[in-house]
Order: sequence, then C-alpha cells, then structure tokens
Amino acid sequence: MNKKARILVVDDEERNLNLMRDILLTQEDYEVVLANDGQAALDIVHADPPDVILMDVNMPRKDGFETARELKSNEETKLIPIVMVTGLSAVEHRITALEVGADDFLAKPVDMMEVVARVRSLVKVKAYHDHMRDYQRALEAEVAKRTEQLRRAFDKIKVVSLDTIYRLARAAEYKDEDTGEHLQRMSHYAAAVARRMGLNDRTVEAILYASPM
Repeated sequence: MNKKARILVVDDEERNLNLMRDILLTQEDYEVVLANDGQAALDIVHADPPDVILMDVNMPRKDGFETARELKSNEETKLIPIVMVTGLSAVEHRITALEVGADDFLAKPVDMMEVVARVRSLVKVKAYHDHMRDYQRALEAEVAKRTEQLRRAFDKIKVVSLDTIYRLARAAEYKDEDTGEHLQRMSHYAAAVARRMGLNDRTVEAILYASPM
C-alpha cells in the first residue's frame, strides 16, 4: 500500500488553515498537518518531514520567507516543495518568494482547483526526488561494499605474493637456513625505514617486495 502524501499547511489564521485542510481532504487522500507560524512549521518538519508545504507569508515569530529560507538552506529539507500562499500581490513579494527558494506561489483568495493541481504536481516531484535519493544511497552503499571486498581480496593477494617471494628466496639459499630468515627481516626493515623517510605507500610496498630479491 502506498503511503499517503503528507501536506503541511502553515498560516496564522485558523479559518485559512481549515479552508486549506478541507480543500485537500475533499479532493485527495492526503495526510494534512497544520501549523500556525513558521517556528511551529520548522518543528513539525524536523520531526516528520512532509511531502509539500503550503505556507502563508505574514506570520508571528517567524514569517514565511524566513521559514522557507531556513528550510531551503538545510541539506535535509531543501528538496521539500514549498508553495507560498499570500494576499500580497506586489511583484517584489513574488520575487522574494523565489529568491528564498519557494517552488510555487498562490495568491489569496485561493482557487480550490488550482490548489489541488499545484499540490498534486509537487507531490509527484517530491516522490521522484525521494526515489532518486534512495537509489543514489543504495548505489553508494553497493559501491562501498564492492570496494571493501576488492580491498580485502587485494590484501590477500599481497600476503600470498610476499610469502611466495620468501619461499623462493629460501629455495635459492637452501644451503643456508639463516639466509632466508635474514632476507625476510631485511625486507621489513627496509620498508620500515622507507616509511619513516616519508615515502608514499606505493613506494614502501615496492621496497618490501623487492628487498628479498
């Protein structure tokens, strides 16, 4: 079963909150959450992020512009679509809404069908963003897993290769049992000296492998 889209409506006037709630619940099967100012909206978003936010501009404590700016500057909430809903009709207010990161703008009094259409569209956008985010996280986790597997396999290969070199060195010096052990000690000693000299890992590894030869 698909999870209901969660819509947060933010307005300091109760009648506007009730109007938006009734519009959304009448037309779509949404979960509608209400907040009466920007700070209350932030608390709700951080506790349980909604899929779309419908927000008034003029509110106490924290207005809509400030709230939108804060949400859009946060990595965890910046992809939540925000629709500014206000009676302010001046062009500069629309520009400000876009500057703070709002995704859409609705003028009061709102048209019921327009509200529903905008929200429905943004719910789809949010669902797409969520899908891509989850896919990217899964892909990154798989890459990290494969990288770790390759690293472990390479470490095993290095151990086997070094052991083979020591065995060959012992075979070449089979008349003197101490020589093979001496070569092994000297290879590690040479690698330790190289590491203390500040040489990079690749060079240290090359010295470790080459010393017994």
